[in-house]
Amino acid sequence: MSIQSLFQQRRWLVLAGASVVVLILFFWNIGSQSADIASYEAEAGEFIVSIDTKGELVALNSQSVNVPRSIRSNVQIVRMAPEGDVVKAGDFLVQFDQTQARQKFEEENNEYLNALAELESKKASIASNTAQLQSALQTQKYSHEQAKLRYEQMKFEAEAKRREQEINLRKAELALKQAEEKIEAQKKIDEADLEKARLQSERQLLQKQEAEHDLQSLTLTAPIDGLVVYKEIWGPSGRAKVKVGDTPWRGMPLIEIPDLSVMQVKTSVNEVDVSRVAKGQQVHIKLDALPDPDFYGTVSQVATLASRKRNSNIKEFEVYVLVDGSDPRLKPGMSASLEIITDKIDSAMYVPLESVFEKDGKTIVYLAGSNKPVEVQVGQKNADYVVIKSGLSPGQRVCLRDPTLPLEDIGGEEPKPIEKKKKKKESGGEGFMIIG
Repeated sequence: MSIQSLFQQRRWLVLAGASVVVLILFFWNIGSQSADIASYEAEAGEFIVSIDTKGELVALNSQSVNVPRSIRSNVQIVRMAPEGDVVKAGDFLVQFDQTQARQKFEEENNEYLNALAELESKKASIASNTAQLQSALQTQKYSHEQAKLRYEQMKFEAEAKRREQEINLRKAELALKQAEEKIEAQKKIDEADLEKARLQSERQLLQKQEAEHDLQSLTLTAPIDGLVVYKEIWGPSGRAKVKVGDTPWRGMPLIEIPDLSVMQVKTSVNEVDVSRVAKGQQVHIKLDALPDPDFYGTVSQVATLASRKRNSNIKEFEVYVLVDGSDPRLKPGMSASLEIITDKIDSAMYVPLESVFEKDGKTIVYLAGSNKPVEVQVGQKNADYVVIKSGLSPGQRVCLRDPTLPLEDIGGEEPKPIEKKKKKKESGGEGFMIIG
């Protein structure tokens, strides 16, 4: 054998030895890590398929309180009920400046009182004049009767006397007729004057009532029971919540009164998941402001048209969840975390999502201890877990990270085992458990 051949053989032996050392060190390293890798025991039981989303509490029913349109000019707000107060129907909400309106009401009230006095004075004057005319008429009737009687008594008197008495009778008849005509004419005049005074008093009454209504409309009260929520209005510095000192326009919304007896959660579901959401599905609700207790509800409405998420091409559908029962602590605007229960599997085996990997077109898990990859078939999943249809048995433990990768390649921090969360409905409706 030549020297060159000996060197080549030695070279290959060195390389082979080095390779063996590297492999030994590699598997030793994996083995040393495996003891520290967090794992999870595959479980079998009821599996809840859900969609997690965020939302905000809103009232099912609410009523807006606006600046009255009857107000003829912009008036300043001088007093308001504090935001967040719970009010009953009829309770005070907003007071506008009443200075001009009160002055107007007093003027119109005085005008009405004057018109009323004028009407009463006109009635008294007409009654007095009518009495005088009736008295004059009675006098003329008496004179006419006397003239007629004297004329009849003179039928045997001389023609000249009879002629004279006939003239007196004619005069009495004419005077009586004139008295009767005067009464009728004055009656029409009096009726017209009285109607004019009556119309004037009615007109002034309407103006007084209108001024009184305008004055009263400057005090706004709650139309229903609920919570005081200030609205935003435009001001010199842009949009801001309404406050004392503002002079809002006619018809502008000032306060929203949500009815707290029936609350719902407004949320959005991605267009990818919305096909799984339907009316009547149960929902588990957690409020950020109220860690305890849990709340529950049902999907009451799913939008038919999508809306684009702000600053994004993602499309979402609005979903409303009606909260079961009522609770005085629930307030509009509270942030909520929702789990919409889209399906329920009575018996299934499941593992955490982070224990399942895709490699070379296969779905695998790593068995804890041996770090052996096992091909599995997965089914439905929720936010934390995925169903294993085949490839594993209940009780087998799986790694919560890829044990073939050094820890530093996955962020340098060992995943912590998932804490199993169980949430049970305590009252109302059908009870259910969520795992994951």
